[in-house]
Order: sequence, then structure tokens, then C-alpha cells
Amino acid sequence: MIEKLYNNLIHTTRSFTNSIDRRNIEERNIVISTLTDMINRISFMMRTDAESKILENRLIKEMKKLSKEMFVKTNNKSVYLKKVQRNIDYLAWVNKNRKINLSGRNCTVGQKEIFFAYLGDNIGSEQNGRRPVIILQNNTGNTKGNTTIIAPVTTHKKSIKYDKTVHRYYVKIIQNGIERRKYLDFYEVPLRLENNPSGLYGFVNVMHLREIDRKRIDSSCLGIATDQCFRNIIKAINKNLDCS
Repeated sequence: MIEKLYNNLIHTTRSFTNSIDRRNIEERNIVISTLTDMINRISFMMRTDAESKILENRLIKEMKKLSKEMFVKTNNKSVYLKKVQRNIDYLAWVNKNRKINLSGRNCTVGQKEIFFAYLGDNIGSEQNGRRPVIILQNNTGNTKGNTTIIAPVTTHKKSIKYDKTVHRYYVKIIQNGIERRKYLDFYEVPLRLENNPSGLYGFVNVMHLREIDRKRIDSSCLGIATDQCFRNIIKAINKNLDCS
């Protein structure tokens, strides 16, 4: 079938080329334009196919490298199982990341508002997972842009305590078998909401503020920080960046 089509193409092209009056500039230009277009189309298809193969080979190579890294065994079963679980979490985020990236931006956000957002599977001490965040960016940027600036919120799993003597929050930790208090630093700001200013929703960690696309937002608004709380957050950011 392909050979027959190829022969028909050659025959038709030759007949078309020989049928014109080559002294006629208009007819000659039509043939030149038609043949040039055919050559360009075939060349483009061949080039695209070659590029596809190159990209596919690169993709396979990267997947092989990833697979090799993910299945390195150790003699310590506990360490190995933790590593496997970590790799599962990473691949789950890769799949989730693709889904988020292909989704639309389904909500608008406002400064001081709290939402859940997917922060991803990140590196080292960076904040991970789906967690509450507070919107820091001004509403001009929130309205006109596809991204916003946030800081993550943590609740310390309700283990937070308040020391009235030094007027600071702390959590109890075990270190070398001894229980001690770990006081929260300036960059963990108590988060209070407009509808419950006397209650404590959590803590805003300004050490981890970052820009995110609104595609990462995964809830309706959970609440709005009080004006005083937001001023405290900005104060902590300025201190962290030494913007005095």
C-alpha cells in the first residue's frame, strides 16, 4: 500500500511539473510553491519524529536513573522500609503535581485569608504536604496575578502550652531521655481569626513564606486573620529579613 502511494505521488508530481509552460512565470511559481510546501511538510514530519525519539529516549533514561536510585537496598530493614515509603510519597506527589498543573484556578484569594494548599514533597526542612496557609500578598496582586505569596500554618498537634512567666508559647520535647521545653521563636506567630480573636487557630511560620500558584489552593476560605495578628506577622517577616 505504501509503495503504491509512493509511486502515485512520484507519477503525479512529475506529471504536474511537466504540464506547465516553464516560460510562464506565474505557472512556474505555482509549481515551485507547491513542491516547496510538500518538501517542507515531509521534512517537518521527519524532524518531529526524530525529536520525539530523542525526547522519549531522554525520558526513559531519566526513569531508569530514578528507578535505580529508588530500589537501593540496605542491610537495615527499618531504614530500607522508611526509604521505600519516602519514595512512594515522592512518586505520589509527582502524580499529584501533574494533576494540579493540568487543573484550573478554581478560587480567588484575599490577603489575611486562610486556605488549605498543596505545598508538595520538598527538600530537607522545607514545608511539605497539604496544609493550611495564610495569604500574605496584597489584593492587587491577588486579583491580577495567577500566583500569591503565603506562609504555612502549623498547629503543633494541640501540644502547645503558654508560659505566663516569660509570656511565650512552648512545646514539650524529649531530648536524651529528658523532657524539656522548646520555646517558639519570633518567626512562629500566633494566628487568631476574626470570628474568634481570643482563640488560637495555630502558628504562622514566616521562615517558610513562599510564592505559589493559585492552582495549589485546595479548599474554600477557612477564616480570616485579625488585623492585629496580621500586623504581628508582618513585623516578624521584617525582623526575619532585617528590614528595619
